[in-house]
Amino acid sequence: MTSIENQQKELESIFLSGALKAVNLFQVNDKYFHLPEKGLWIIDGGIELVFPGGTCCVGWSTDYESFVFEKVAFDFIYLHDNFVQFDPQSIPSLSQLVGHNVLSANFKSIDVESVLDYTMRTETEKKFVEMVLEFDNHSHLQIGAVTYSLEKNEFPKDLIIELHGELLVSTQEIIEIGDVND
Repeated sequence: MTSIENQQKELESIFLSGALKAVNLFQVNDKYFHLPEKGLWIIDGGIELVFPGGTCCVGWSTDYESFVFEKVAFDFIYLHDNFVQFDPQSIPSLSQLVGHNVLSANFKSIDVESVLDYTMRTETEKKFVEMVLEFDNHSHLQIGAVTYSLEKNEFPKDLIIELHGELLVSTQEIIEIGDVND
C-alpha cells in the first residue's frame, strides 16, 4: 500500500469513528472571502475536524509551505501564533455538522514533484488536494486547496487546484475545482 493510501485509510478511520464533535476554522490574514448564504469560505489557515477517533486538519503547513491533510490539530501544522480561530457562532453552516456521522469520504490527489536535497534530485509523490465528506443528515463538507481569478467587487471564480494557494470550504454545494493541467 502506498503512503497516500495509508494516509487515506487513517483519515477515513477517524471520520468513521463516530459523530463529529467539533469543527474549528482558522485564519491567518485579515482578509478572506465568505458567502454565508452559500456556506462558502476561501481562507488562509485551516479547518480542524474533531471526531471520537481523533482530529483531522487541512491546514497551511509551516514546514512544507503548502496545504496538508493531516491527523493532528491545526497548531501542530501551522507553527506561528498569528492565527485567529473563528467563533463557532460565526460559522453556523459548519457548526450544524457537529453531532452527525460521516457516511463517506472522497479524496482527490495530484502528483507533486519535490526537491529532495541540495543536489536538486527530485521525487514525485501523491498529495491530497481535496476531500468531500458526506454526512448522515444529507449534508456535505468540501475542503480543497485552490487558486482563483478575481475581479473587482466579485467573489473568486475559475477555481483551480493549488496546494500553495488558499483553502476552499463549502457546506452547501460541491464547487467545481479545475485541474491545473486543464
